[in-house]
Amino acid sequence: MEQQYDDTFLARWLADELTAEELQEFENSEDFEKYAQIVDTLNTAELPEFNVEANFQATLNKLSQNTEEILEPKKKRVIPLWSYAAAASIAVSPRALSIQPSVKTLL
Repeated sequence: MEQQYDDTFLARWLADELTAEELQEFENSEDFEKYAQIVDTLNTAELPEFNVEANFQATLNKLSQNTEEILEPKKKRVIPLWSYAAAASIAVSPRALSIQPSVKTLL
């Protein structure tokens, strides 16, 4: 039978705030070994050094590069894209008309 714990159970276990009865019941459960292994791994894990100043400077550099790109307005196209579509439709229209057979050729 699977034990149902409340939302704060694991937090209370990590903070050593469980009652003796709760702790004994938890240590006898199937889940205890899994959680204990996770905690042991986290406690023995070596985290890499984090250089706050270097990361801060890198972030500032990226922001200044992005700011320059934002401040420079994008150049507008000289000819809008819709004009190409209009020109293509005009160029295709006479061809479409010349492909259709005329009434004289059918008689």
